[in-house]
Amino acid sequence: MLNLKIPLMAWFCLSCLSPIVHGYEVDDSYTVTSAYAKYHKQYPHIRLVDVQPAGKIRFDRVYANINGRELHADLFHPTLEQGQQPLATIVMIHGGGWNSGNKSLFYPLASAMAQRGYLAVTVEYRLAPEAQYPAGLRDINAAIVWLKQQSVSLNINPDKLVLLGGSSGGHMAALLANSADEPLFHADKSITVSTQVKAAIDIDGVLDVSQGDGLKHEDKNGNANSAMGKWLGGNFAQQTERWKAVSTALRINQTSPPLLFLSSGQMRFAAGHELVFAKLSQLGIAHEMVNFAPAPHSFWLFHPWFNRVVDKVDQFILENVVQIQAPIQSQ
Repeated sequence: MLNLKIPLMAWFCLSCLSPIVHGYEVDDSYTVTSAYAKYHKQYPHIRLVDVQPAGKIRFDRVYANINGRELHADLFHPTLEQGQQPLATIVMIHGGGWNSGNKSLFYPLASAMAQRGYLAVTVEYRLAPEAQYPAGLRDINAAIVWLKQQSVSLNINPDKLVLLGGSSGGHMAALLANSADEPLFHADKSITVSTQVKAAIDIDGVLDVSQGDGLKHEDKNGNANSAMGKWLGGNFAQQTERWKAVSTALRINQTSPPLLFLSSGQMRFAAGHELVFAKLSQLGIAHEMVNFAPAPHSFWLFHPWFNRVVDKVDQFILENVVQIQAPIQSQ
């Protein structure tokens, strides 16, 4: 278990705050507070995670400026010996149904991964109340470009980037990892830096919303006010091509990176994984699914699941990106 360095209530409250912004609406309904309150009755053993920084933390570094709107990232650096680089860089995309949440939701996991030797980067991106699809996807790609362009000053290997996300952030991580050459997801078409990453880690984020259970649950019988409907600007019938465009299952290709899927066991959030895994198998691309059932949807935010999430993420990156055998961790 992580030792307490940053006061727990400080992180607890950080995750409750809406960003102080001007000119756009903010949905702050998804926080650690709201998730804890939602799940505690059904899972009375649930516990909050203490936060311990490993090395230097740099908050609110500007990675893009869109007509005066700054977008920020927080960098959690590992403690390194002279001449060492982080094992890899993990770009973390928070969840919140494409409409809510903020980058502080991943502070505990970012701190834990920095302790394991990674540079962890939690990223702010525009949510649906401010800017609908594809704005948020373009923002994440802009953050990847920024990290690669800053690789020398950050002392990172630009070829060892991993996308990780939870819930809607997991959906976005898997989608972007398999869509590096999609012009629609890049605002600045003049930039030639590739946004290809070496691995994707999707924590309970739907992989296909164009058919089957993914469409059933996200479209909610044609409700244009569903979370995805708000993000995409309409229900499946109104915005069919957009719903297909954001389905990872339809984008698997020869350049797709290894994929780790961490599941709560609530299979509506894993919709599309069978098709994705079948395609990855045909292409000989590594993939793995780990089931944490019985667990709440936001299980990665809490004990008793948190340490196991850290172990699996570490193991997968070591074996598929760093390409060394992962040490056996205690469960």
